[in-house]
Amino acid sequence: MTLLRAEVRAVLASPAGQRALAAMLAARDSSGEADPRPVYRLLGAHRLLAANWPRVLGGRGLPAAEAAVVVEEMIAAGVSDTLHTLSVQICGTFLLSAGSAVQRAWLLPVLARGQRFCTVLYTESLVGSDLSALTTRAEPVPGGGWRLTGRKVYSVRTALADLALVAARTTVEATPYQGISLFLVPLAEPGVTVGTLPSLADEAFADVVLDRVAVGPDAVVGPTGGAWPLITGALALERTGVDHVAKADAWLTAWFADRAEASEPADGAAGDIAAGEVAAGDLAAAGGLRTRVRAARALSRRCVEELDTGRVDPVGAAATKLWCSETAREVATWCAGALHERALWTYRDPDAPAGGRLEAAFREAPGLTISAGTSEMMLELVASAGLPSRDITPAGEEPLLVELRRAARVICSPAGERPTEDDPRVRAELAALGALGFLVPGELGGTGLGLAATLAVCEEAGAALRDGTFLDTLTAVDALVAGAAGEPSSGRGAAQLADLVAGRRAAALVTLDRPDRPVTHPGEAGLLLVVTGTGLPGPDTRLALLPADHPGVTSRRRPTALGELHVLRLDPAALAEAEPACSGPAAAAVLAADLLRRAAALTGLGMSCLVSAVRRTRGRQQFGRALADNQSVGFRLAGLAVHGRAVRALCGQLAGAAELDHRAAAGALAEAAAFATASAADAVQLHGAFGMVANSPVAGHYRFAPLAIARSPAPDALRRHVGGTHPISRALAG
Repeated sequence: MTLLRAEVRAVLASPAGQRALAAMLAARDSSGEADPRPVYRLLGAHRLLAANWPRVLGGRGLPAAEAAVVVEEMIAAGVSDTLHTLSVQICGTFLLSAGSAVQRAWLLPVLARGQRFCTVLYTESLVGSDLSALTTRAEPVPGGGWRLTGRKVYSVRTALADLALVAARTTVEATPYQGISLFLVPLAEPGVTVGTLPSLADEAFADVVLDRVAVGPDAVVGPTGGAWPLITGALALERTGVDHVAKADAWLTAWFADRAEASEPADGAAGDIAAGEVAAGDLAAAGGLRTRVRAARALSRRCVEELDTGRVDPVGAAATKLWCSETAREVATWCAGALHERALWTYRDPDAPAGGRLEAAFREAPGLTISAGTSEMMLELVASAGLPSRDITPAGEEPLLVELRRAARVICSPAGERPTEDDPRVRAELAALGALGFLVPGELGGTGLGLAATLAVCEEAGAALRDGTFLDTLTAVDALVAGAAGEPSSGRGAAQLADLVAGRRAAALVTLDRPDRPVTHPGEAGLLLVVTGTGLPGPDTRLALLPADHPGVTSRRRPTALGELHVLRLDPAALAEAEPACSGPAAAAVLAADLLRRAAALTGLGMSCLVSAVRRTRGRQQFGRALADNQSVGFRLAGLAVHGRAVRALCGQLAGAAELDHRAAAGALAEAAAFATASAADAVQLHGAFGMVANSPVAGHYRFAPLAIARSPAPDALRRHVGGTHPISRALAG
C-alpha cells in the first residue's frame, strides 16, 4: 500500500472524515443522490482533492497516477466521484493547460480546496458525442463580452456546481468543428435556469437553459473559435477508466462481503465463502470478474501514466475506456443477478445488501458505457486506427523486448516452413538466444533478464504454435533454480539446470491430479517435473524431478487432430523415487510463473489470429468494399483487439510485481484462454470458407488453442482459484 493511499484512508476514517461522510449521506435527496461536497472539502483541506496540481494552486505536485489513488479511495468509501471528475479533472485541467493566468489564479485554488465547483455543459438534446452539431450560440456584445443562448442537457451534479464550462458556437465556419469556444459561466448569473431530468441512476440529469446570459471577455477559455482541439484532447482525461475500475472493484468487493456476512456462523466466527457457502458457478464467475477488473486496472494505470508525459494515445484511451466501462457494467449486472430478489432492495431497506449500493450500481451501470463516449464510438476509434496488421509486437514496448521478439519470431517462424510444434532445431535456437535462462541468475548460468523478457518470447512462441516442450522446460528450469536457492551451484541439480538452459535436454510437466494432461515427450534423456497437490499454486504444492526413462514411467499415445500426443503415467514406486525440487511457497511461485507464461503464449496465439483476420478483411472485397469497412466486422475486430490489450496489460503488470500473485496469474491464464478461443473462432469466421482450409493462416491456430488450454488447469478451476478468497479488504486497490 502506498503512503498516499494510507493517508487518504486515514483521513476518511478520522473523526472529521466520519462527520463528512455522515453529512454527505444526511443530504441525500428523495432520489438517493447524496452530496459529496463535505468530503471533498475535507480532502481539499489536506491538499488531496487535486493532488497532482502544483502546490501553489492547492495541490501537492504529485504524478497523475498518485492522484488516481484519491479517486479510488473515495469511491471505495462510497463517495461519488462525478463532481470531482467534472470540477478537478476536466475543468481544472482545461484551465491548467489553456486558461489565462488570471483564470488560473482566481479559480484553481478554490477548486482544489473544494470551496467552489465547476461542471461541464457540452451536450444538447439532439447533440450527443458529436459536438460539431452544437446549436448554443455566443454572440459578441459591443464593447466586449458575450451573450450565450441555448439549452444544455444530460449533465450531472450541476445543481451542486458554482460554474460551468460551456461549449458554444461563436462563428459559422467552413467546417463544423471550427468556430466553437469555451466559456466559464457562473450558474447564478441572470438568464441561467437549472432544471432537472429524472434519471435511471441516483444522479439526476440537469436541464440548463441559457437565455442571453452575459459574460465578460475574460470568460473565454483558450482561443476564441478554437475549442475543438482542446475538447478532443481533454476526452482522454475522461477515458482513463480510473473511476470505472474503482466502482467495479467496490461493487465486487461489496458482493463478496455480503456473501461472507451471509455465511458467518452463529458464533460470530469469520465466514469463508470458499467453503461451500457460494455455488461453484458463482465463485468461478466472481473470480473471472476479479480478473477482468485487474486487467482494467492495468490498462487504466498505463493510461494515467501517459498523462504525465503529455502524450496520451487516443486509441489506447478509447480501448481503456471501453474495457473498463464494459467491465464495470458487467460486474454490476452480474452482482444483481447473483443476489436475485435481494438486488431490488434500496438503501431505504435496512436489510439491503451493501446498504443498497449494489441496487444503485445496477441502475448506474448503463450510463458508464455512454458517458465520455459510447462503447460504439470507442469501438469505432479502435477499428479505424488501433488494429494490428503486421505482427504482434505491442506499441511502446521497451527496445530490448522488441529485439528479443524479433529474434524469437525469426526462430519460431522460419520463412517458407510450416510449423511443427516441437522442432529440435527451434528448441536449440531458442536456447542459443538465452530464452531458457532469462529467469536464471548469472551465477547459475543464466542471464537474469526477468519475467517480462520470458513473456515476450512466450508470446512469439504461442503465435507460431511452437510450444512443444518449451513451456514445460521453462518450468523445470524454475523449479531447479528454486531448489538451488541458498545451495552451492554444483551436483546433479546444477548439471540438470545447465543441460536444460543450454537446450541439451527437455522436460515435461506431469500433474498427478490430471493424469491425462497432454504433453510432448521430452525424449529418453529428458526430465519429468512432477507436480503433487492440487495442481494449482498453493501451500501444499510440491515439485519433484524424475528421469523420463525411469522404468516406472509409462507413455500412452493418443491420436488427435494435431497428431499423436503423449500422456505420461507414473507408478507409485517411480513417484517414491522422484527427487524433490522444491515445495511450499517456492513451489507455488514456480507454478504461478508457469501459469503466467502460458497466459502469454495464449495471448500470442490470439493476437496472431487477430493480425491474420485484419489482413484478410482489409484485403478481401465484398460488394465493392473491403470487408473490414463493414461496421459489424470492424467492431468485431476492435473488440478482440481491446481484449488482447487488456490481457497483455495484466500480464505485464504481474510480471513487473515484486512478488507474483498466484491467484492473479491463474486469472490471467483463464482470461487469455478466453481471448485465444474467441480470436481463433472469429478469425476462421472472418476468413470465410478459406478459414476452413487446412493450411489457412488460422486453421492451425483454431486446432492448437484447445491443446494449449488442455495443458493448463481448466479455466473454471482457475477462476474458482481466483474467487476463493473474498477481497473485503479492498485487495485489488491496495
